[in-house]
Amino acid sequence: MTEATAQALGARLCFDAPVSHEARTVVPVAAVFTAGGLGFGNSSRQGDPQEGGGGGGVLSARPVGFIELTGQDARFRPIITGSDVRGALALVAALLLARRGSRSRRR
Repeated sequence: MTEATAQALGARLCFDAPVSHEARTVVPVAAVFTAGGLGFGNSSRQGDPQEGGGGGGVLSARPVGFIELTGQDARFRPIITGSDVRGALALVAALLLARRGSRSRRR
């Protein structure tokens, strides 16, 4: 269901309505994630009625930036959040620890 919804809505899931002021237009941009699944059952003995079914899905979106349009230029401006900064710091720390570990094994 969520994949069908995503396909039906198309780019409207990622881009919101443009907002214009004077010579500048801003188009909000989001990252969108969809996933879904179906499940079915079966009877264990032949002749028993079949039972089962089910399904579910998820659709989530978060703002990631905006496209700024002027008469001369168009550029993407990211939105940097606290969790983005924490993720980058964790990645740098992990890389430094891995590098440190590989150097101590060489000695």
